[in-house]
Amino acid sequence: MDQVNTRVRKEVTNRFFYVCEDCHNVIYASRPIEPACCGNGLSPLPIRVVGGEYPVTREWADNEFYVHIDHPMTKSDYILFIAYVSDHRVQLIKLYPEQSAEVRFHRTAHSYLYSYSKATGLLLHLDS
Repeated sequence: MDQVNTRVRKEVTNRFFYVCEDCHNVIYASRPIEPACCGNGLSPLPIRVVGGEYPVTREWADNEFYVHIDHPMTKSDYILFIAYVSDHRVQLIKLYPEQSAEVRFHRTAHSYLYSYSKATGLLLHLDS
């Protein structure tokens, strides 16, 4: 069972991601909104806080943050996006089936790593 880590800063709960089931458009907001896409209203994705149960490799090199998530990335189950969110910047990279689940972000302080797939939902990855 996932447990909320009390070390997570308060503003993490003020992150709202929306995904259109039809076209896979991703919308991010820092407050609740009522977006629509493809003629459908979207609801915010619930965030699950996870630790080491989802293998994530993180490496810092120069001014970049390299992330690799161990995931099969099949056509039926793949990570749609990985996001690296700080107080002042959102870096979001969409992924596609049969692509490796690895990305590079510009390094920023006090940032949080999120990933989303239909099978696991929206995950906030904390260091284990």
